[in-house]
Amino acid sequence: MKFPTFAALAACTILFASPASSQTLRLNLDQLEQASDAVVVGRTISTESAWTADRSAILTRVVIQIEDPETGEPIGEQVVMVPGGRVGEYIHEVSDMPTFRENEEVAVFLTAHDSGTMIVTGGWQGKLDVTTDAETGEKRVLGAGYLLDAEVQGFALASENTDVSEFRAQVRMTEFAQRVKKLKRER
Repeated sequence: MKFPTFAALAACTILFASPASSQTLRLNLDQLEQASDAVVVGRTISTESAWTADRSAILTRVVIQIEDPETGEPIGEQVVMVPGGRVGEYIHEVSDMPTFRENEEVAVFLTAHDSGTMIVTGGWQGKLDVTTDAETGEKRVLGAGYLLDAEVQGFALASENTDVSEFRAQVRMTEFAQRVKKLKRER
């Protein structure tokens, strides 16, 4: 399968990446939401990597089954294109871009590219993992704690090996969904 040319998607990647450091500009929830056309919560149901038509890069086509963040019921599918991937023995890694695994629960900020393709907003920080508490069944968005801060300080979060920082890095799915809905209304 051939995907849109890499040049079109690379332009978006350049907007978020610093050429000297290859690090993405750190964004908070307000900034991510304002730069996004959509925010979806769901489960990755497939990933497929392929060469671009000119064989200059590999792109990965990700299909996410969108779920209602409050009920967990499936409500549709969204296709997302991500620079990088693996085709046969060739691996194309793109720094600051997220990777997706099949059957992974995610919350993703998306931007419509000029080509009509949906891409992840803000590189790696536009994709957040979702986990379900085994005891309570409550869903939490991992790594979203910093997004709710008024100011994002520094590039790296504190070590996530401690219970305190792990707690701060998790946000209840309902809180995350309410915050995103509030931002949409304010827009």
